[in-house]
Amino acid sequence: MLKLKLILTAFFAANIAAAKILCIPVLGPIDYAQECIVRRALKHAQRWNYETVLLDIDTPGGRCDNMLKIMDMLCASNLKTVAYVNIEAISAGSFIANVCDRIYFHPNGIMGAAAVINGNGKNLDDHLQAKIDSYLWAKIRTFCEKFPHRYQYQRAMMDKNFVLKAGKTILKPAGELLTLTAKEATKDNPQLPALANGVFDNFNDLAKAIEPEGQMDTFHLSGFERLTQLMGPILPVISGLGFFFLMLEFKTPGFGLMGLFGIGCIALSIGIQYLAGLGGLEAFALLGLGIIALFTDIFILGTFLVSLLGLVLIVTGLWWSGVDIWPNVEITLSEFLKPIPSLAYAVLCWLLLFVIAWKCGLLKSGLNRLTLKKSVAKASCNFSRFIGQNATTTTPLMPSGKISCQGKVLEACSLNGSIPANTPVKIVAYKDFVLTVEELLQK
Repeated sequence: MLKLKLILTAFFAANIAAAKILCIPVLGPIDYAQECIVRRALKHAQRWNYETVLLDIDTPGGRCDNMLKIMDMLCASNLKTVAYVNIEAISAGSFIANVCDRIYFHPNGIMGAAAVINGNGKNLDDHLQAKIDSYLWAKIRTFCEKFPHRYQYQRAMMDKNFVLKAGKTILKPAGELLTLTAKEATKDNPQLPALANGVFDNFNDLAKAIEPEGQMDTFHLSGFERLTQLMGPILPVISGLGFFFLMLEFKTPGFGLMGLFGIGCIALSIGIQYLAGLGGLEAFALLGLGIIALFTDIFILGTFLVSLLGLVLIVTGLWWSGVDIWPNVEITLSEFLKPIPSLAYAVLCWLLLFVIAWKCGLLKSGLNRLTLKKSVAKASCNFSRFIGQNATTTTPLMPSGKISCQGKVLEACSLNGSIPANTPVKIVAYKDFVLTVEELLQK
């Protein structure tokens, strides 16, 4: 047994030692989905002790907010970062490449053209353009403190009026934006260092040059993961639907489809956050404990307090899933409070659905409105005969559950408070397709 443990330990240690480079694809537009890919990949690299991450960049640009978050993550990580311009690092892609420790080009690679425009491709208002440019210039100066010459290149890429000089030689005149080819990016000048560190035909050759004895792994996402990440912007709606379905479940006897839909929506919300690189497995653990507490109270204990604890655990799991947790990094208060806006929007969505359901009468009659009238009339006639009969609770009523009457197991709701299991009750009414009972007082 000891020998087997030593063999397994040596095997995994050798694999961890060999796999020192993780390739992260930065392909297509810079958006929320791309931000999620980079976040998850960087956390994966830190968790599994990679030394270097290699960004395979081929992007036409994208959103500034997602670009800035990617830049923050790259700078905050304790990893060596390498950018490979393969084939284009345009606009937002040039910013991301510039904050990496080293920059390399494909022979046909180009980088630049980073002027900020609005979502429909038009220029911004002059005052707004000046404010955004000033902010981004300050950010790039902060990110590139180790490489001050990169600020000049980036400024020339986004400000057509900026003149880029190497001593007295003008590299980029006023009136145009800078876009560098691989040859231009690696050309060194005595007064202005080259932007790039070299040119490689592909990122496999680059990985071997960085770590000759190492092994390069590539971070991949499945189609399902990409789909769930695209659902990120509607996350509050999904969470709100979960709360709404759980509310409907508490309005109907027993436990059924509404409860399953509610828990499913909450689980999907937590899963989307997890695939976005947020939260962790702790959120799923809290969700699981909450579900166990709910089922234990509904089918065994019959105390509302345990159900309340289950709901608190579920909401806490949803909260935790939105916290940006990094391996071996202490969680700050600001990070812990970041999920508040998303939860607030989820509550707002729930309130909106509540008002709509109340106006439509759904909260009064439940989903039985969808039942055929003939079936409803027949059911009403059948269940009316139980009024005035004595019965026994087979599950706790809190306030709904199951009772046994005349050899039949029926759905029922308590008239006042909760009633434990195996308690004698009397059926006092039948309304809105639900039997109402009250506890028989023992003499």
